[in-house]
Amino acid sequence: MPTNPCRRALSLGLLFAIAGAASAADPWIGLATPHFRLYTTNDRDTAAAALQSFERARYFFEKSGIFRRVPSSVVDIVAFRSEREYRSYGINPGACGYYQRTRRADYIVMRDLAPEHHQIGVHEYTHFVFEHSGLTLPLWLNEGLADLYSSLAPSQGGVVLGRAPFGRLYALENESWMDLGTLLDVGRDSPYYSQPQKMLLFYAESWALTHMLALSPDYAAQFPKFVESISGGANARESLARIYGKPPDQVMTD
Repeated sequence: MPTNPCRRALSLGLLFAIAGAASAADPWIGLATPHFRLYTTNDRDTAAAALQSFERARYFFEKSGIFRRVPSSVVDIVAFRSEREYRSYGINPGACGYYQRTRRADYIVMRDLAPEHHQIGVHEYTHFVFEHSGLTLPLWLNEGLADLYSSLAPSQGGVVLGRAPFGRLYALENESWMDLGTLLDVGRDSPYYSQPQKMLLFYAESWALTHMLALSPDYAAQFPKFVESISGGANARESLARIYGKPPDQVMTD
Protein backbone atom coordinates (compact mmCIF):
# COMPACT_ATOMS: atom_id res chain seq x y z
CA MET A 1 0.00 0.00 0.00
CA PRO A 2 1.59 3.29 -1.10
CA THR A 3 1.08 5.14 2.13
CA ASN A 4 4.84 5.33 2.63
CA PRO A 5 4.44 5.98 6.38
CA CYS A 6 8.12 6.28 7.15
CA ARG A 7 11.59 6.42 5.72
CA ARG A 8 14.65 4.77 7.23
CA ALA A 9 18.32 4.97 6.40
CA LEU A 10 19.75 2.22 4.25
CA SER A 11 23.49 1.69 4.56
CA LEU A 12 25.68 1.38 1.51
CA GLY A 13 26.84 -1.96 2.86
CA LEU A 14 23.29 -3.29 2.78
CA LEU A 15 22.85 -2.06 -0.78
CA PHE A 16 25.88 -4.04 -1.87
CA ALA A 17 24.75 -7.07 0.15
CA ILE A 18 21.35 -7.02 -1.55
CA ALA A 19 22.89 -6.99 -4.99
CA GLY A 20 25.44 -9.67 -4.09
CA ALA A 21 22.92 -11.99 -2.50
CA ALA A 22 20.56 -12.13 -5.48
CA SER A 23 19.96 -15.70 -6.57
CA ALA A 24 20.25 -16.98 -10.11
CA ALA A 25 16.47 -17.28 -10.16
CA ASP A 26 16.10 -13.57 -9.39
CA PRO A 27 18.87 -11.84 -11.34
CA TRP A 28 19.36 -8.13 -10.91
CA ILE A 29 19.32 -5.92 -13.99
CA GLY A 30 20.39 -2.33 -14.44
CA LEU A 31 18.76 0.33 -16.62
CA ALA A 32 19.65 3.99 -16.87
CA THR A 33 18.42 7.31 -18.20
CA PRO A 34 20.31 10.62 -18.10
CA HIS A 35 19.08 11.25 -14.54
CA PHE A 36 18.40 7.84 -12.95
CA ARG A 37 20.08 4.45 -12.54
CA LEU A 38 17.71 1.61 -11.65
CA TYR A 39 18.79 -1.73 -10.17
CA THR A 40 15.97 -4.25 -9.88
CA THR A 41 14.84 -7.86 -10.03
CA ASN A 42 11.86 -6.83 -12.14
CA ASP A 43 11.75 -7.40 -15.91
CA ARG A 44 13.02 -4.78 -18.33
CA ASP A 45 9.61 -3.57 -19.49
CA THR A 46 8.45 -2.98 -15.92
CA ALA A 47 11.72 -1.23 -15.09
CA ALA A 48 11.54 0.97 -18.20
CA ALA A 49 8.00 2.06 -17.35
CA ALA A 50 9.09 3.02 -13.84
CA LEU A 51 12.03 5.03 -15.15
CA GLN A 52 9.65 6.85 -17.46
CA SER A 53 7.56 7.95 -14.47
CA PHE A 54 10.68 9.31 -12.75
CA GLU A 55 11.76 11.20 -15.87
CA ARG A 56 8.24 12.58 -16.27
CA ALA A 57 8.34 13.95 -12.73
CA ARG A 58 11.76 15.50 -13.27
CA TYR A 59 10.62 17.13 -16.52
CA PHE A 60 7.60 18.59 -14.74
CA PHE A 61 9.74 20.08 -11.97
CA GLU A 62 12.22 21.49 -14.48
CA LYS A 63 9.61 23.13 -16.72
CA SER A 64 7.11 24.27 -14.09
CA GLY A 65 9.50 26.59 -12.30
CA ILE A 66 8.33 25.34 -8.90
CA PHE A 67 11.96 24.99 -7.87
CA ARG A 68 14.67 27.44 -8.81
CA ARG A 69 16.93 24.55 -9.67
CA VAL A 70 16.32 20.84 -10.24
CA PRO A 71 19.42 18.79 -9.32
CA SER A 72 21.29 17.35 -12.29
CA SER A 73 22.98 14.57 -10.30
CA VAL A 74 21.97 10.98 -11.01
CA VAL A 75 19.75 9.19 -8.48
CA ASP A 76 20.34 5.47 -7.86
CA ILE A 77 17.13 3.46 -7.43
CA VAL A 78 16.99 -0.02 -5.87
CA ALA A 79 13.64 -1.72 -6.52
CA PHE A 80 12.45 -5.14 -5.44
CA ARG A 81 9.78 -7.25 -7.09
CA SER A 82 7.54 -8.02 -4.14
CA GLU A 83 6.97 -7.26 -0.49
CA ARG A 84 8.32 -10.70 0.45
CA GLU A 85 11.56 -10.05 -1.43
CA TYR A 86 11.81 -6.56 0.05
CA ARG A 87 11.25 -7.69 3.66
CA SER A 88 13.65 -10.63 3.45
CA TYR A 89 16.65 -8.27 3.61
CA GLY A 90 15.71 -6.78 6.96
CA ILE A 91 14.40 -3.43 5.77
CA ASN A 92 12.20 -1.71 8.36
CA PRO A 93 8.71 -3.26 8.13
CA GLY A 94 7.07 0.17 8.26
CA ALA A 95 8.76 1.44 5.11
CA CYS A 96 7.33 0.96 1.64
CA GLY A 97 10.03 3.13 0.11
CA TYR A 98 12.40 5.88 1.12
CA TYR A 99 15.04 8.36 0.01
CA GLN A 100 18.54 8.38 1.51
CA ARG A 101 21.31 10.87 0.84
CA THR A 102 24.90 9.79 1.44
CA ARG A 103 28.26 11.41 0.81
CA ARG A 104 28.70 9.31 -2.32
CA ALA A 105 25.26 9.30 -3.90
CA ASP A 106 21.51 9.68 -3.54
CA TYR A 107 19.38 6.54 -3.25
CA ILE A 108 15.70 5.71 -3.53
CA VAL A 109 14.64 2.24 -2.34
CA MET A 110 11.27 0.81 -3.39
CA ARG A 111 9.32 -2.30 -2.43
CA ASP A 112 8.28 -2.98 -6.03
CA LEU A 113 7.65 -1.31 -9.38
CA ALA A 114 3.93 -1.96 -9.77
CA PRO A 115 2.37 0.91 -11.77
CA GLU A 116 0.04 1.78 -8.90
CA HIS A 117 3.13 2.24 -6.70
CA HIS A 118 5.04 4.59 -9.00
CA GLN A 119 3.81 7.46 -6.85
CA ILE A 120 5.92 6.13 -3.97
CA GLY A 121 9.01 6.64 -6.10
CA VAL A 122 7.94 10.12 -7.18
CA HIS A 123 7.19 10.99 -3.53
CA GLU A 124 10.75 10.02 -2.62
CA TYR A 125 12.21 11.79 -5.66
CA THR A 126 10.48 14.95 -4.46
CA HIS A 127 12.36 14.59 -1.17
CA PHE A 128 15.58 14.39 -3.21
CA VAL A 129 14.71 17.66 -4.97
CA PHE A 130 13.90 19.31 -1.63
CA GLU A 131 17.17 18.07 -0.13
CA HIS A 132 19.19 19.75 -2.87
CA SER A 133 17.03 22.86 -3.30
CA GLY A 134 18.08 24.64 -0.12
CA LEU A 135 14.51 24.69 1.19
CA THR A 136 14.10 24.10 4.91
CA LEU A 137 10.55 22.91 5.49
CA PRO A 138 8.65 21.62 8.52
CA LEU A 139 7.76 17.95 8.41
CA TRP A 140 4.08 18.41 7.51
CA LEU A 141 4.89 20.63 4.52
CA ASN A 142 7.79 18.48 3.35
CA GLU A 143 5.64 15.35 3.36
CA GLY A 144 2.55 17.18 2.11
CA LEU A 145 4.38 18.54 -0.93
CA ALA A 146 5.94 15.16 -1.65
CA ASP A 147 2.47 13.62 -1.57
CA LEU A 148 1.04 16.38 -3.75
CA TYR A 149 3.67 15.99 -6.46
CA SER A 150 3.55 12.19 -6.24
CA SER A 151 0.12 12.40 -7.88
CA LEU A 152 1.58 13.57 -11.21
CA ALA A 153 -0.03 11.57 -14.02
CA PRO A 154 0.02 11.94 -17.83
CA SER A 155 -3.19 13.14 -19.46
CA GLN A 156 -3.76 14.05 -23.12
CA GLY A 157 -0.25 15.31 -23.72
CA GLY A 158 -0.02 17.10 -20.37
CA VAL A 159 -0.06 16.16 -16.71
CA VAL A 160 -2.70 16.05 -13.99
CA LEU A 161 -1.71 17.17 -10.50
CA GLY A 162 -3.70 16.90 -7.30
CA ARG A 163 -5.40 13.52 -7.19
CA ALA A 164 -5.45 12.05 -3.70
CA PRO A 165 -2.74 9.43 -3.09
CA PHE A 166 -4.16 6.04 -2.23
CA GLY A 167 -5.40 5.80 1.35
CA ARG A 168 -5.37 9.51 2.19
CA LEU A 169 -9.09 10.14 1.81
CA TYR A 170 -9.92 6.93 3.64
CA ALA A 171 -7.84 8.06 6.63
CA LEU A 172 -9.47 11.49 6.64
CA GLU A 173 -12.95 10.01 6.47
CA ASN A 174 -12.42 7.40 9.17
CA GLU A 175 -10.11 8.98 11.76
CA SER A 176 -10.58 11.83 14.22
CA TRP A 177 -8.48 14.72 12.96
CA MET A 178 -5.75 16.31 15.03
CA ASP A 179 -6.06 20.06 15.45
CA LEU A 180 -4.01 22.35 13.23
CA GLY A 181 -1.57 23.32 15.98
CA THR A 182 -0.70 19.69 16.62
CA LEU A 183 -0.23 19.04 12.91
CA LEU A 184 2.10 22.00 12.48
CA ASP A 185 4.23 20.91 15.44
CA VAL A 186 4.79 17.25 14.46
CA GLY A 187 8.50 16.39 14.46
CA ARG A 188 10.46 13.24 13.77
CA ASP A 189 10.21 12.17 17.40
CA SER A 190 6.43 12.61 17.53
CA PRO A 191 4.07 9.60 17.83
CA TYR A 192 2.45 10.93 14.66
CA TYR A 193 5.70 10.13 12.85
CA SER A 194 6.54 6.85 14.59
CA GLN A 195 3.30 4.98 15.30
CA PRO A 196 1.76 3.47 12.14
CA GLN A 197 -1.89 4.38 12.75
CA LYS A 198 -1.10 7.92 13.84
CA MET A 199 1.28 8.31 10.90
CA LEU A 200 -1.50 7.51 8.44
CA LEU A 201 -3.50 10.44 9.80
CA PHE A 202 -0.45 12.73 9.84
CA TYR A 203 0.31 12.01 6.19
CA ALA A 204 -3.33 12.40 5.21
CA GLU A 205 -3.79 15.74 6.99
CA SER A 206 -0.44 17.02 5.73
CA TRP A 207 -1.50 16.19 2.18
CA ALA A 208 -4.94 17.80 2.60
CA LEU A 209 -3.58 21.06 4.05
CA THR A 210 -0.81 21.31 1.45
CA HIS A 211 -3.26 20.49 -1.36
CA MET A 212 -5.53 23.34 -0.25
CA LEU A 213 -2.73 25.87 0.17
CA ALA A 214 -1.13 25.00 -3.18
CA LEU A 215 -4.21 24.55 -5.40
CA SER A 216 -7.25 26.23 -3.84
CA PRO A 217 -8.22 29.54 -5.50
CA ASP A 218 -8.33 31.20 -2.07
CA TYR A 219 -4.76 30.21 -1.20
CA ALA A 220 -2.74 29.25 -4.29
CA ALA A 221 -1.60 32.72 -5.37
CA GLN A 222 0.19 33.32 -2.07
CA PHE A 223 1.51 29.80 -1.63
CA PRO A 224 5.02 30.48 -3.03
CA LYS A 225 5.32 33.41 -0.62
CA PHE A 226 4.17 31.17 2.24
CA VAL A 227 6.72 28.46 1.39
CA GLU A 228 9.49 31.07 1.17
CA SER A 229 8.47 32.49 4.55
CA ILE A 230 8.45 29.05 6.20
CA SER A 231 11.75 28.06 4.62
CA GLY A 232 13.23 31.29 5.93
CA GLY A 233 12.43 30.24 9.49
CA ALA A 234 9.11 32.00 10.08
CA ASN A 235 6.52 30.38 12.31
CA ALA A 236 3.78 28.60 10.33
CA ARG A 237 0.94 30.06 12.41
CA GLU A 238 2.28 33.58 12.08
CA SER A 239 2.84 33.11 8.34
CA LEU A 240 -0.72 31.91 7.82
CA ALA A 241 -2.06 34.94 9.66
CA ARG A 242 0.27 37.44 7.99
CA ILE A 243 0.09 36.15 4.41
CA TYR A 244 -3.50 34.93 4.26
CA GLY A 245 -5.07 37.03 7.01
CA LYS A 246 -6.65 33.95 8.56
CA PRO A 247 -6.31 32.52 12.08
CA PRO A 248 -5.63 28.76 12.47
CA ASP A 249 -9.31 28.00 13.23
CA GLN A 250 -10.40 29.51 9.93
CA VAL A 251 -7.71 27.64 8.01
CA MET A 252 -8.85 24.39 9.62
CA THR A 253 -12.47 25.15 8.73
CA ASP A 254 -11.47 25.82 5.12
